[in-house]
Amino acid sequence: MAESTDDSPHLWPAAPDCSQTRAQPHPADDFPFLTTDSASQAAPMETAKLDEEAAKWSDHELEAQIAFHTAQAARLKHLYNMRAAGVSKLPPEILSEVFLFQAAILREDRIALHCLEGSASLRHPFYRWLNVAHVCHHWRSVALRCSHLWTWVAFEERVHSDFIQTIIDRSRGLPLTVFLSANLSGTRCDACINLEVFQERANAAIDMTKTLLPRMRELYLFVEKEIGPEAIWDAFEGPAPLLETIHIEAIGISRYDLGDRRQAELGVPKAVFHGHVPKVRSLIVAGVQIRFSNPLFSANLRELAIMDCQCRSRLIDPPRFDRWLSTLRRMPHLEVLRIDRSIPTRDEEEDYHAVTLPNLKTLHITAHADVFIDHMHYLRFPRSTAVYFHSIDTWTYLYAPDQIERFQIAVASLFKHMIVQAVAYGTVPLNDHDALDADDHSACQVWAVRSPKHGADAVPTPPTAPVAPDAPAPPRLTFGSGQRSRGNTTVAHALDALDLSRVHAVHIADDRCGMKWARILGRATAVTSLRVDGQAAFGVPALLAGGVPRPLEFAEDSVTDEEDCELEPEPEPVAEEGKEDSGAVASTGAEKEGKEREEDAARPLVPLFPHLRRLHFVAVDMQFDDLQRAPWHCHGSVVDFAPYETRGVKYGFSVLALMRSLRARREQGATDVGEVKFERCCSEDLGRDIAPLAEVVPEVLWDGYLETRLFTRTRAGAEGAGVEGGVSV
Repeated sequence: MAESTDDSPHLWPAAPDCSQTRAQPHPADDFPFLTTDSASQAAPMETAKLDEEAAKWSDHELEAQIAFHTAQAARLKHLYNMRAAGVSKLPPEILSEVFLFQAAILREDRIALHCLEGSASLRHPFYRWLNVAHVCHHWRSVALRCSHLWTWVAFEERVHSDFIQTIIDRSRGLPLTVFLSANLSGTRCDACINLEVFQERANAAIDMTKTLLPRMRELYLFVEKEIGPEAIWDAFEGPAPLLETIHIEAIGISRYDLGDRRQAELGVPKAVFHGHVPKVRSLIVAGVQIRFSNPLFSANLRELAIMDCQCRSRLIDPPRFDRWLSTLRRMPHLEVLRIDRSIPTRDEEEDYHAVTLPNLKTLHITAHADVFIDHMHYLRFPRSTAVYFHSIDTWTYLYAPDQIERFQIAVASLFKHMIVQAVAYGTVPLNDHDALDADDHSACQVWAVRSPKHGADAVPTPPTAPVAPDAPAPPRLTFGSGQRSRGNTTVAHALDALDLSRVHAVHIADDRCGMKWARILGRATAVTSLRVDGQAAFGVPALLAGGVPRPLEFAEDSVTDEEDCELEPEPEPVAEEGKEDSGAVASTGAEKEGKEREEDAARPLVPLFPHLRRLHFVAVDMQFDDLQRAPWHCHGSVVDFAPYETRGVKYGFSVLALMRSLRARREQGATDVGEVKFERCCSEDLGRDIAPLAEVVPEVLWDGYLETRLFTRTRAGAEGAGVEGGVSV
């Protein structure tokens, strides 16, 4: 059915139909001052002369010329668009898909911005996706005919209700995504919108939302308002038979904080949607009060997120862990679960029945270790479930012996009947959008597969093809912590509870942890592949030749602040036999340190990762002759150079030290390393830094090029350019 392109004047001016524009004789002889040549001469004319010239023509004649040139400009723009990029010639059905894809991205970004900034984000428009209707006549026509493009309705006090009604009409009865933001009146100045209009549009939004309930498929409700919640919930009294996604969040001064001594200002009533949301699949609630008996916790939920919520009727009521388990028991189809310390912990004097979630794919817990421990003990989910734990505990809690034991039992239960095959240590970015933020310091990730004794499809990966930490499969367990020292301690306790004897791949990405990762992973004797990122690579030669460092001692004075986690530069990155590396745990006195050195000298040297066959260095700087003249594309900065210069240590990775380390490992009986790969690394002289490594390693690659091919290619380029004795980089 053909769609009219008539638009309301308050939306935007109608684009001229350039295809119907006809050529007309150019009346330049009648209006010489409008031509290009005379226009360039008119600039320096005196004002009096211009007034005299303009007086010769009537207003009607000037308006006719303006209309003519406007039409000609539109016609030329139309012709230009027809000859421009091929996207303008795409069939309408493909162009519609492009529009929908762009609109989805802009809408998701706008929702994320509102979650992050609240009312401060209101300066950003909600309808940026309408720009596709303003490019040309063809695009506008396609956009107006694409009904799915107009299924996003955003209510906000700046937006006139007539505009929203036009959007709704163009959706032609399709299910709608409704975004309702109830904002404080103080977020607008009188120059933008006066208080009377502000309140009028807020009330109109609530009235229109009532009428849209039967068509609503997704609802995003953000509340920061000084009025009572009754006015908000009036809009959601009726049933919503098509509703699939519900996101309710209090922001700003209306948001409930778990440390508050006051009642949550915004409570989600049981009667919302008349208790009838048969198709709801996703529920996200944040900063509000909601009881576990609320009908929104329906059996059809696939995604549930509870953040900063008051999950009880009154502050004086004690939390009930059994009610939370009963709520989960009603949701057997749950696939994604995100919770924080809003969820109560168990009562030690009571016992509970475990809950099975057979379809769970992702479990996010941002809370104290007690919440993590309780859920590991009372939840049953598949071995393919990815678990993310962000600890908010203090370091004193993590050193309590009873808590360490409970925590290790919980971690071990996650890997029951599984084989741990890969470990990533440090802030390693994940591929999926559910990953922890980089600022959260995801300190460790652990990949595992089912044991072949417990599942026919569980064949462990052989050592020749280890599971890589950057593999598509999500890790079984990810730790996160707001403090790096806290995260290191959590990792040490967790990995100490696991069997690391069959780990084949290790990824080190934390450049400020010193040598602690080698102590923690020293038991992983089957490692065949090691990847190291950034400055963490500088100490690798010393570790590979210096043997397995002394295990961490879990004492309160072992790791108490971030200072102990900083990378300590190595003046000579190859340790002598029996010599403790510079990243050792701080001792309490000279006597203790001397005793430890005697014990280290007496014990036999065991190489770190004795079966290592592959080394992979990413984003690593080679050693530079002069840091003041470091290559522009190096990864370090002045801030990174300063600690090394202060201690008189050379910044950068030493290939010569790696060569000595590999020779020492051969004498210690370790397997020879057969491949060393450098990716996105920086060197000022490849011939000096990389070529010698081929003497001890069969295969050396620099950004995918074998060492022999690389230097054949670079030398040929140098000879062709008339360069003698140099290697071009």
